[in-house]
Amino acid sequence: MRKTFYLGMTVIVVVILCLLGYGVYLNQRSENIITERMSDRRLPLKGAKAQVRNLHPLVKMDLINLYSNQITDVVSLIEGQVVREFVQPNSYVEVGTPILEIVNETIPLKIKQANSDIAEAQAILTRARNTYSRYEQLVKESAISLEKFDEASAQLSAAQAKLENFLSQKEQLLIQQSRQTINATIRGNVLKIYKPIGSYVTAGMPVALIGNFDKLYFNSSITDNISKNILANQVLKLNFAEGESFSKAYGTKYSTGNKGEKENFTARIVEISPPVSEPATMRQIILEIDNSSGLLEPGLYDNVSITAGFPYKCLTVPLAAMIDDKKHSLFVVLPDGTLKKKFVESGTDDGTYIEILSGLDEGEIVVISETGGLTDGMNVDVKLEESVKADG
Repeated sequence: MRKTFYLGMTVIVVVILCLLGYGVYLNQRSENIITERMSDRRLPLKGAKAQVRNLHPLVKMDLINLYSNQITDVVSLIEGQVVREFVQPNSYVEVGTPILEIVNETIPLKIKQANSDIAEAQAILTRARNTYSRYEQLVKESAISLEKFDEASAQLSAAQAKLENFLSQKEQLLIQQSRQTINATIRGNVLKIYKPIGSYVTAGMPVALIGNFDKLYFNSSITDNISKNILANQVLKLNFAEGESFSKAYGTKYSTGNKGEKENFTARIVEISPPVSEPATMRQIILEIDNSSGLLEPGLYDNVSITAGFPYKCLTVPLAAMIDDKKHSLFVVLPDGTLKKKFVESGTDDGTYIEILSGLDEGEIVVISETGGLTDGMNVDVKLEESVKADG
């Protein structure tokens, strides 16, 4: 009986040991299978090939300040009271167009007094001239002394000078009288009238503001990578952000039917400093905007982009491939399906593609998926994204 018991226990122990061994075997085998599967696993990513294409450089600016070279105050040259307005705000004027009329009540009185002084001076001059002529004849006949003749000559000169002085005073008064009508000094629109009818103004006081906004200007700093592809006087496209309201500080009227949303404007580079022929990392440019539509006014505008009107051929990758803020690094897919981080020198972009100056060859595949967590050597399965056909 005892022998049977021990035999049974032995069998049970053997069975338990066999089961434990089998379990260890299965666990080890599973781990090997998982390890093998993990080593064969490839992360699915999106990619694109580096291709040569025509690129239109794009420059985005957070804020620009538009200004006009033709905006000026019209100034009164005399003192007086505004009695008449010839134009209204937004009126278009040419040089010399009357703006306001000012009355100085003392000028007519002064002119009247000047006329009286001139008449009196003319009478004195006539008497002096007659005396001089008579004494000149008497001197020839030795009837009077030379001293009396010289005195008559001096009186004639004094009378002539006095008359000329009164005539000059009247001429100045007539000039002041003509200045009672204040005229436009430049061509453009009347933006503001500072002094309404009834206002009293003094000499040198601004009475109205005139501006010509057909052409507006702004300054911008650009990098050499961009400036080298932009020539002086090249025509560019200026685009304002969607939703830009184009508020009117001066209340000028629109020349077209829309309010300027998504409006494109033509700009021209009128100055680059220093010139592109000289080495520099940054350059200052001045652009002239064609505002013949009348949509823009001088002032601050945000979220503005400039696109070059003429493209240039270069090696590019999608902008989404760049993994750092300075756009100097990206991931490439090697022929064996593994990743490698590369550092490149980039240039301009057009908002979709970016120029690669060095560090990458045409045809190499770059990752354009989200790159968080990616490291060198990872196995990947890249699906090439259909991109815009590259210009050959």
